Amino acid sequence: MTALTGVALWITLATVFPGLVTIAVIYGAFAIVAPDMMQGNPDIIAFDSEWMWVAIAVTIMILTQACGILLEELLVTKRWLGPEERKIKIFDQTVAGNLKEITLNPYIEYQGLYFLLVQLKESDDAQGHLGRIAAQFFLTNNTLVSYVIGIVATLVLAFTREPIFPLPAVFYLCGLAVCLVLSYFVAVIRFRVMAKSLRSIREIKKQNGSDASKPEEINVRIL
Repeated sequence: MTALTGVALWITLATVFPGLVTIAVIYGAFAIVAPDMMQGNPDIIAFDSEWMWVAIAVTIMILTQACGILLEELLVTKRWLGPEERKIKIFDQTVAGNLKEITLNPYIEYQGLYFLLVQLKESDDAQGHLGRIAAQFFLTNNTLVSYVIGIVATLVLAFTREPIFPLPAVFYLCGLAVCLVLSYFVAVIRFRVMAKSLRSIREIKKQNGSDASKPEEINVRIL
């Protein structure tokens, strides 16, 4: 039953949301290319309703998510989320003191994220720590896109006002820049913590005798 509910949810997302985007882009075509056709046209006026604004909002959300996915790929590929290797200590019940030092490569661990998630049982992440950390990383990554768009929009508007670049625009732009920088560092921290969590789960599964493939081996399998 749960599986069917999940399928129904994804079918809804795959049909309703694209439909709303279609409505938004058609309305945008009329509003930008042929605004004269909208004046006095009862059909178009009726079309301009709350549903239209919902469609526009959904379109913006989907575009933000799409840009976030591209940004995530860029940050990971270019290694812009911190150093490639770092020494960390993790729990290990097989060694004295229960702590051992290992070399962690966050980028390699991240490459095995989805493969490991498929292998996880509910009890492996009973408190939802890994899920929460991953959600925080992707959420922060997507908000980076939002702040960049806000900065670009502010610059465009500020240079088209009289006088050019009024003081409120300067303050607002500085605020957006601070939010952007802070969010970037949060994304770096969450990325590193997520890599530690992935490595810890893999080590625990290995200690318990479960299948815990190394990310390097996972990449070979996928390719």
